[in-house]
Amino acid sequence: GYGKAATLAVIEELRRTDGCDAVYLSFVPENSYAERIYQKIGFERTGEISEGEIVMRYTINKNRNPKSKI
Repeated sequence: GYGKAATLAVIEELRRTDGCDAVYLSFVPENSYAERIYQKIGFERTGEISEGEIVMRYTINKNRNPKSKI
């Protein structure tokens, strides 16, 4: 619960930041739970791997709130 709430709060803060159009994060491949939560929020895999971690991106739409139902 705290991780989801923190992620949504960060997205909302960045939404109000001029010039910010995306949020990136990464997670270890073994953490499928984290990936499911990020996907439900609206993150998508970029196809990139950074230092062994899967990279995901959330595209900020200034007129849309992140998905809040998990």
